[in-house]
Amino acid sequence: MSTRLLKKIQRIIREEGFEALVRKAGQRLLMDLGLAPRGTKSSIDFLRTVDLPSQPSNRGSLSAPLRSDGKMVINWLMPDAGRGSGGHTTIMRMVKHLESFGHQNRIYLTGAGYMGDPRHHTPEEAKKFFDTAFFPTNAEFYLHLKDVRDCDALIATAWWNAYQITQINNCRRRFYFVQDFEPFFYPVDTNYLLAERSYQLGHYHITIGSWLSEKLPKEYGARADWYPFAYDREVYSPKSKVVRDGKFRIFFYARPVTPRRCFELGVKGIEIFLESVGMKNVEVVMAGWDLGNYSVPFPYIDRGVVSPQELAEIYRETDVAMVFSATNPSLIPFEVAGSERVVMDLDLPNVRSVLTHKENAYLVTPLPKAVADGLLDLYRHPELRTTLAKSAYESVENLSWEDSAKKLEAILLRELFP
Repeated sequence: MSTRLLKKIQRIIREEGFEALVRKAGQRLLMDLGLAPRGTKSSIDFLRTVDLPSQPSNRGSLSAPLRSDGKMVINWLMPDAGRGSGGHTTIMRMVKHLESFGHQNRIYLTGAGYMGDPRHHTPEEAKKFFDTAFFPTNAEFYLHLKDVRDCDALIATAWWNAYQITQINNCRRRFYFVQDFEPFFYPVDTNYLLAERSYQLGHYHITIGSWLSEKLPKEYGARADWYPFAYDREVYSPKSKVVRDGKFRIFFYARPVTPRRCFELGVKGIEIFLESVGMKNVEVVMAGWDLGNYSVPFPYIDRGVVSPQELAEIYRETDVAMVFSATNPSLIPFEVAGSERVVMDLDLPNVRSVLTHKENAYLVTPLPKAVADGLLDLYRHPELRTTLAKSAYESVENLSWEDSAKKLEAILLRELFP
């Protein structure tokens, strides 16, 4: 048995219990024997229902608010999650804050894709997982879309959810919570085209960061507003920096299973850099995924999937954190900046919407040699690292998730109570 498979088994038992492991193994065996479908029927059923409404609108059939105190009842449609999902972390963080503002939240889980069912077996199992893996909330959890309860705001969080909520009318307004440009998750295929059309269903789009709120209206005629990125200031801070030993430390957010994080580009850039300076005074740390089955042509420390607290320690030991975002930026640049360390990202329009080269980050052309040259520049100029780290921290020190949630709340209330 491979180490990776053993770790997966241990994670399922730890997070979902032994019964969940048996159920998943049994289903996989039935599929391998050809005795159970691999989602074909679900995908066909989904494609049969996909269409653009003749008159796109985010209005549902309900007109009056469900509560008399000015607070909202919010239904979220969300793909089921695994441990460490950044998108789910943001969603559940918003649920937590909206709850603290007095609003009621319900979570309707769908399959992690338009095929299949949620990975959790019961609502109680799902709530226990989400409360422990993300944030504890009072949200109610449901594992199907039958008899969806009345709500003020009905919010889709993935492109297939955006189609699904067009079929649900017992709401006041429909919204699409957009964290990335999801067509870019695919080659130009059926999924790409369907994801692209999801921005033309009439929903009101709420995006994280300004890049998407500008892109969607310009390219798809969508209505959109945005709330700012933030980071957890209680976890990520420049305090308690570790004693340094003179080594130049590189952290690379390495997720080969997520193509938009450009794993190959980062590895090749580091390799070229090390050909110039050697390993004697350099240490490379990678985290974000278990890299045991991947070939990396230089020595490195593999931290795998780690907790936020462990990430904070890694950041504080780092001279430069390579976090590549080929689509909407991730949260990691803000966490690194909040730890007063240097962020390296790609010099692309989506990244330039939040980071500026040699002001609060070091941006590189997406070529291996350019990555290597950037690392060499930072390696040879410690004063540049100090300046960038300081300015990065100053650019984010006043950000907070509570303020971001208040902006989200204001958008929802503005649309519900025009």
